[in-house]
Amino acid sequence: ATLTLPAPGSSGSLAANENLSFDGSVPTLSRGNPNLKARESEGFDLSFEYYPRDGLISIALFNKAIKNEIFTLQSTEQLDVGRGVEPVLISTPRNAEDAKIKGIEIAVQQAFTFLPAPFDGFGINANATVLDTAFTFLTATGPRTRGLYQQPELTTNESIYYQRGPLEARVSHNYIGGFLETINDTIPNADQYWKGRHVFDASVSWRINDNFTVFAEAQNLSNTGRQEVTGPGQRYLQEWANYGRTYWVGLALSF
Repeated sequence: ATLTLPAPGSSGSLAANENLSFDGSVPTLSRGNPNLKARESEGFDLSFEYYPRDGLISIALFNKAIKNEIFTLQSTEQLDVGRGVEPVLISTPRNAEDAKIKGIEIAVQQAFTFLPAPFDGFGINANATVLDTAFTFLTATGPRTRGLYQQPELTTNESIYYQRGPLEARVSHNYIGGFLETINDTIPNADQYWKGRHVFDASVSWRINDNFTVFAEAQNLSNTGRQEVTGPGQRYLQEWANYGRTYWVGLALSF
């Protein structure tokens, strides 16, 4: 049995209906829950901002407590859904016991206009978010506490750019830390996690005149895929998805 969070504000979660799907090898039966309580949150934010010449430095602290967080509890039952008795995945939204989030976010933007030409076209953008989360919910084996579902505790974005005259260029890096992706209702060691991953992108463009710009872009230059792991100590590979690199070359017109 597994546990997943639905998209917030899903109106179908409250409806007393059922929806049967045969998309996968195991049929999935989704049931609404009219007894769901509304999600409530209470928190505070404290931020500091400083504006140097052609730049910004900001630091923000935040703390949030969420009551009645909504998740979807999944379990397998032997049912006849028209093809004879077979395993069927039952999916029903529930309210969690407790959820807490606290963290810090740091952002820096700076154009190096104080440098001599042609280096005055360089600049940087960077931000990082560090979280400490706790998510408590009931399972078949009793209450369990994990990090907030599908929420990495560390994310970063960094870019180095150059803008001068008709030329614009940028190299970017993004890091998404590992996070809990699926919670097994009865076997904690069967929980599934996504491993952290780094992604590098780049772009360059040249404005020929006010109407025409040629450009080239590349995504995932590091050829980073998504790895899902499970088992004790997250040592066993569950799934590996390789996205490859993507390139564009084009001409933009504006009138």
